Amino acid sequence: MNRQEKIILLLSGAILIIALIGLLIAPGILQTLRSSNADFIGMVLEAQGETKMRFGDSVNWKAFVKKDKIFSKVYLFTGPNSSGSFAFLDRSVLNLSENSLVFIDLDPQAIKNRETREDMAIELVDGEMKIDLKSTSLIKSIRIADASIKLSEQNSILKMNYNDLSGMQVSVMKGDVDISTKDNKFKVKHGERLEISKINGKKVIEPVPQEIMEEMLRMSEVDRKALLEEMQRNRGISKITQELIDFFKGLAI
Repeated sequence: MNRQEKIILLLSGAILIIALIGLLIAPGILQTLRSSNADFIGMVLEAQGETKMRFGDSVNWKAFVKKDKIFSKVYLFTGPNSSGSFAFLDRSVLNLSENSLVFIDLDPQAIKNRETREDMAIELVDGEMKIDLKSTSLIKSIRIADASIKLSEQNSILKMNYNDLSGMQVSVMKGDVDISTKDNKFKVKHGERLEISKINGKKVIEPVPQEIMEEMLRMSEVDRKALLEEMQRNRGISKITQELIDFFKGLAI
């Protein structure tokens, strides 16, 4: 065997080893970036205290920090004295208060093509959530337990509280909403708050306190341009990662 043949043999062996290593470690790397059947949809703006996320059917929770990537079908959790803020590719922003859990299900392809789909949803499972949705946002409804909140075509800013024992509150700062439960339908206009109590059965629409109005309106002034550009770059990185994994799997076959 001459020198050139030895070099070719060594290079071939090195490529095969790299491919095998990639096949073994790439799925693990991808799992830190995304879950199966999930796609990049946004990023973490801020994280304080105990903050965790998990994707889809996974039982594994992962702590999140500022600028972490978010993928579709994600659960976001905050513990005691904790909070998180998030921005999404459709330019919506969500703030999660302490002891809260929310589920985000966005379709990145629909975001890219500016399509509104009925199955794109945000669900407040427990706690308190504040959300700023632009008129161009693809999210047109929010779920809380058996309640469905249908948003208007205007910019929408809402604050929502839910507890399985006490009930729910929906405060509307911008945009009007239609709220449907299994028993009732409500029209809540901007500047109004709906409270549905499980303790005494009370259902009431009343003015939103002024301090809450001011707090929520300040939230809508966040400049998202730089963050959105970074999210677009991360979308490309996630796509390249998936293509590498598909390549390694092809070699193994």
